[in-house]
Amino acid sequence: MDSLWAVEQNVLTAFSLIGFFVSIIPLAVRYRAWNTGSILYVSWNAVQCLVQFVNLLVWRHSDRDIAPGWCDLSVRITWMAGSGMVCSGLLISRTVCKIMTGAPVPQDRPEKIRALAIELAIGLGLPCLQLIVFYILQDQRYNIYEGVGCFYSISVTWLYVVLYGGWLLAISLVSCIYCSFSLYTLFRRRKLLKELTSDNTSGLTFNRYIRLSIMSFTQLACVFPLIMFILIFLVPQLMAPYKGFKAQHAMLSQVDIYQLDAWFDSAGEASYMRTIFETTYWLFISASLCFFGIFCFSASMKTFYRKAYGAALKLVGRSAGDEGAIESNIVFGGLKLMTCR
Repeated sequence: MDSLWAVEQNVLTAFSLIGFFVSIIPLAVRYRAWNTGSILYVSWNAVQCLVQFVNLLVWRHSDRDIAPGWCDLSVRITWMAGSGMVCSGLLISRTVCKIMTGAPVPQDRPEKIRALAIELAIGLGLPCLQLIVFYILQDQRYNIYEGVGCFYSISVTWLYVVLYGGWLLAISLVSCIYCSFSLYTLFRRRKLLKELTSDNTSGLTFNRYIRLSIMSFTQLACVFPLIMFILIFLVPQLMAPYKGFKAQHAMLSQVDIYQLDAWFDSAGEASYMRTIFETTYWLFISASLCFFGIFCFSASMKTFYRKAYGAALKLVGRSAGDEGAIESNIVFGGLKLMTCR
């Protein structure tokens, strides 16, 4: 295996596992305090990072079709996760905008259920509906790339732009509108912001609102330009004429296998696969790390870290008050850590 890819693969594998854990741990601890958009956002990232880790590990030095059932599942998860991230980002931006405009919070049970149903329809239902689009665009069962694993095989035609790329661009544009309006009203209603977030029944504090805002603005700065880049520069290079539904699915049961040399340093269309792999994998890793950095150094999470540290010490027969444990002045992102002699 090429030494350059070997190093990159090791880094991708390690960070995919890290991305899974930094997503799932705070989700298990603080899921009650977060809104639906945040929960769905971190869930999509966690699932995709786990899929990436398994694929990179299992097909590390292999190009064999050893797990067809897993490949069928993983390629569909990867397809849905992209739209799931965009739709969840829309929910986060929508939540921030509703706070800034002082929109009424659902109080009774029917209103809460209705609001939850709408958010689940956007953040979970729309990505699941993309499975229909996936079947329409799919031209082979899947492909296997040595060192990467299973990846979906679709035909990039005008249908892709209309049913998938343009659809994601439209959702990202709506998120940008929400973000821009929130940023505009932030300076006008800054004095009332703490009053709007002081209602404890909603579970939203002022600091949590600030974190949601940062997450929303990150979507504005990163996701929308990335989708534009893909549609403008990458899609035209892969565009092919649409030959009809029957011709599109003529080889639907076929599985193509690509060795490392066939896609890593090759020319033509295969050369773009490296860009697609790296962009897809690092996108979800970066999103997971970004979410962790924004939300997981709050006061409540620091309390959880201290309790977890104390529980870990008890497992090895020590306590935080033992002479063998000292408090260090190491600070990482505002989190004071404990170290042992």
